[in-house]
Amino acid sequence: MIARREDGQNLWRFARERLGENQFQALWLHYVEDMDTAQIAQVLGKTRVHVKVLLFRARLILGRKLNPSLTASQAIPAASIRADIAAFAKRPSTLPPAK
Repeated sequence: MIARREDGQNLWRFARERLGENQFQALWLHYVEDMDTAQIAQVLGKTRVHVKVLLFRARLILGRKLNPSLTASQAIPAASIRADIAAFAKRPSTLPPAK
């Protein structure tokens, strides 16, 4: 249990260090706060399309950083990245969502 919590914290720390602020916030709100794109758009003051782009690019960046051998076309189907993020996101984290 403790190891999984540390993995989750490490993943969010990893994401925060590599993503832009808006990308990180969108990812956090989606996976930790369980918000849909419309809710995230309202919170961030963006359009739903912009939120979808932020989430897509954040997943793409993390996928490439976690597995550098992936090509863009391999990294784009983000199902495995989504599953990893979702699994870790459900675990308690002491990291604040964003500054």
